[in-house]
Amino acid sequence: MILSPEDFSGEIALGQRSSGFIDPIINEFIAEYEPLYCYAVIGEALYNELVTGLENADNNSPDENANWLALKDKIIPACACFAYYFIRRDTLTGTSGMGEYIVEAENSSRATPHPKMVRAWNKCVGLTTILQKWIAERKDVYPSFAPSDEWLATIRNVYGMDITIRENMMGL
Repeated sequence: MILSPEDFSGEIALGQRSSGFIDPIINEFIAEYEPLYCYAVIGEALYNELVTGLENADNNSPDENANWLALKDKIIPACACFAYYFIRRDTLTGTSGMGEYIVEAENSSRATPHPKMVRAWNKCVGLTTILQKWIAERKDVYPSFAPSDEWLATIRNVYGMDITIRENMMGL
């Protein structure tokens, strides 16, 4: 995995991380949504090469390491926004043997995460366009780049509804 719980900061910060209870849950979401995002945005082959390149940093040349680290640094912000969206979507309700329920808040009022979810999703869409353009300009460095992101290029409104289909800048 290239994401870690520490990558969720600023507007996409996840609460209660200091307790140690939440990090394993975040890691479960990362394990599910990081590959999903990367397969769609950069292709399965390039994602697997990236993970392998980062794991084998000691055996790579300095140029190879620089290329993998640069790609990782470009992917993390968008991928974190993508995973954040799904983490928050999952926490909207609780699940029990009787079905879905809304969690009651003690000494506070429950607020909706929808505005933050939508901002994170839309930021992900914009960062993905920038990421893909950056990789396409370096096709010689990342020859296995093979995006398939039609579903990711959709902007959402505050109600979580798709409102505009944006073609990415490369016509992919």
